Amino acid sequence: MKIKDVTRSRQNEVKMMKMYSPKKSSEIKIYESGPTRFIHEIGDGEQLLSISCSGRSVIEKEWIPGIKEIMQLEIEDVEINIRPSGVVIISEKDESIPKTANNYH
Repeated sequence: MKIKDVTRSRQNEVKMMKMYSPKKSSEIKIYESGPTRFIHEIGDGEQLLSISCSGRSVIEKEWIPGIKEIMQLEIEDVEINIRPSGVVIISEKDESIPKTANNYH
């Protein structure tokens, strides 16, 4: 899967997202791979990745490269929420949650 940074050509969308983001000083980047869009927000030491696909739900083989290539994290370092609309929201795990044997409780 080839993920392309399209942020430069999507500046109007970036401005709108920043306007509604609770993190006003965050950096927003937009990536695409075919019909799949990745919106990556970094700010206040946290990062969030929203993945959507036009006309269908996002599938696992699309969100794993987003975690590894865009967020530069491993699957065990993130929390994944799949919305009824098929949009996938990925965030870094809260470091305050105790970790035991690679499991979070």
